[in-house]
Amino acid sequence: MAVARGKVARKYGRELEAGEVVLVGDTPLDVAAAREGGARAVGVATGPYAVQELEAAGADAVLIDLSDVELVTATLLEI
Repeated sequence: MAVARGKVARKYGRELEAGEVVLVGDTPLDVAAAREGGARAVGVATGPYAVQELEAAGADAVLIDLSDVELVTATLLEI
């Protein structure tokens, strides 16, 4: 997460707070990485982990997939 935050700082001249970052991933480890770094987490159940497993890992939101752009955008803006 530090790498991504550094890229944003260089490109936009502004440091992001950890809480402004959303990590999107398809495993409980992705959710744990977000939590450890203070970011919000969106789980995507396209891999071997089911919606319930990503929710149990602590994701702020879980999507079945990323095919519905409006739903993805709304989810990212809501959490």
